[in-house]
Amino acid sequence: MNERIQKRIDDMPESCRGIYQKAMKGKSKAAGVKAFCLECMGWNRAEVKRCDTVTCPLFPYRPFRSPENINGGAF
Repeated sequence: MNERIQKRIDDMPESCRGIYQKAMKGKSKAAGVKAFCLECMGWNRAEVKRCDTVTCPLFPYRPFRSPENINGGAF
């Protein structure tokens, strides 16, 4: 495994490592989106759920959305 990837894995919470590793294998686009959003929000699922960055191209696909925030007012 690449040293930079391993460093990133070592620096993240254990609860996020599995999804990151799945994304890095390149076999799951959904895992890639989830890992990106988690990293963007400091590895905090609650923050991903509350994300209101409608200018992010992944906003419509973000994970952990609450029912009242499914569309998030993006369009």
